Amino acid sequence: MLILWSIIFGPQFLKQDFRQDLASAEILKTFPLRGWQIAVGELLAPTVILTCIQWVLLVIGGGLFSQAVELIPAGATLGAAAGAAILLPTINLITLQVLNAAVLLFPSWFASSRDGAHGIEATGQRLLSMIGQFVAVLIALIPAAVLFGLTFYILRLFFGLGLAIPVASLAATSVLALEGILGLWMLGWLFERLDLSSEQTF
Repeated sequence: MLILWSIIFGPQFLKQDFRQDLASAEILKTFPLRGWQIAVGELLAPTVILTCIQWVLLVIGGGLFSQAVELIPAGATLGAAAGAAILLPTINLITLQVLNAAVLLFPSWFASSRDGAHGIEATGQRLLSMIGQFVAVLIALIPAAVLFGLTFYILRLFFGLGLAIPVASLAATSVLALEGILGLWMLGWLFERLDLSSEQTF
């Protein structure tokens, strides 16, 4: 339950990225770095922090489930834990990219909700943004989920769960990694074209 909670709500709390540094964007633009390099630096910290927390939870959960060998085979528990450990970093990266892309696309909207907007208007704004971000993440996960299902189905016919799940997770991670690379490039492009002087909120 904690791992699922961390996937859904963890990125909302770890804001050591463009969401926190939006007001300092003009200073970041003076750095001798390309836009995609700035994006990598911004997203690296929250991705690593969230992934490390989830890996610790996986170790704890795997240890607890390993005691229930009569219900769940040890190979399946180990395979599921390994598969989740492989998938979680790229899932976190994709989720954080969606959140940061929304900030760079609509800086005035997010800045206004952060600085002073309260009440039902701000609540509705946050609800709409959360729904949009959730839908965007689901769409990004569809290709990886399809590849995972196909790979798992084929490998399950010849191997056990202990091998089928990690290999299928690795295949899905390759798709998510490609999406992550494209996403970092897009974030860099959005950051380079960002002009805070044209945003009335600032």
